[in-house]
Amino acid sequence: MMRLIILLVLLGGGLMASGQHVLAASASEQRRVEIGLKIFRATLAADQQLSRKLDPQQHLLIVLFYGHEASAAKRYRQHLAQPGGLLKYSLHIVLSNNPTLSEFSTTPPAAIFITEPRLPLATLQRLQSFSIRHNCLLFSPFEADVKRGVAAGLFIGARVEPYVNAKALQASGLELQNFFLSIAKQLDSEL
Repeated sequence: MMRLIILLVLLGGGLMASGQHVLAASASEQRRVEIGLKIFRATLAADQQLSRKLDPQQHLLIVLFYGHEASAAKRYRQHLAQPGGLLKYSLHIVLSNNPTLSEFSTTPPAAIFITEPRLPLATLQRLQSFSIRHNCLLFSPFEADVKRGVAAGLFIGARVEPYVNAKALQASGLELQNFFLSIAKQLDSEL
């Protein structure tokens, strides 16, 4: 009986430790998104065609795309809505989990920000197709997404820096300022 109690205590401790690991990973991903929102603003500001992407109310329409976590996306909307940074335009921020983004086909957003890691490849491909068709920035704070074809994101190494996929930028017709590109880590330069 004592062995059973000890085993249960050990297993319970192991479960708690693995639960703490899941929470730590979640907190790490949340921090990555919050940092990504700052890099996202700078990336938007570097778009040389940004003034042509204003909606009828003279705002930049931004879509925060989420897979399942609408509550997290709402928190990120509050972070992004705070003024500051290099952007001189007001933002109109909406949430969506529709990978076709069909509700934005007549008035496409200036940019799409992915709020969750590990989206299914089919979802990511739909977002990429929309971005290419509508000349809008597709941004993900998750490094793997940039490697899977997202136009821009962030890279965390010895320092935090913008991360761009030159092929995806070109496919979506985006032109970023040379200064921004000179400080960004570029995926194609790694190949």
